[in-house]
Amino acid sequence: LAVSPMFTGVNRPLYYRLQDPFSGRSLAYISPDSAVDVRGMLGQRVGIVGRMHWNDNWQIQTVTPERVDLVSVTPPQ
Repeated sequence: LAVSPMFTGVNRPLYYRLQDPFSGRSLAYISPDSAVDVRGMLGQRVGIVGRMHWNDNWQIQTVTPERVDLVSVTPPQ
């Protein structure tokens, strides 16, 4: 889970980015306004339960999380 480099809240809305840990490819985005607070999980591997939606405006896949679980803790670098 990371802060999106494209959706920073400046010219586009702020979104958190779910990325594949091996390829770095973006899988989906989470709005910081979701009911689940994920800020404390930035930089970590997470598992998410929720509904995926296609955002026609920005042409991205978004997730409305019902639950977010920490899968593994990445030590600080």
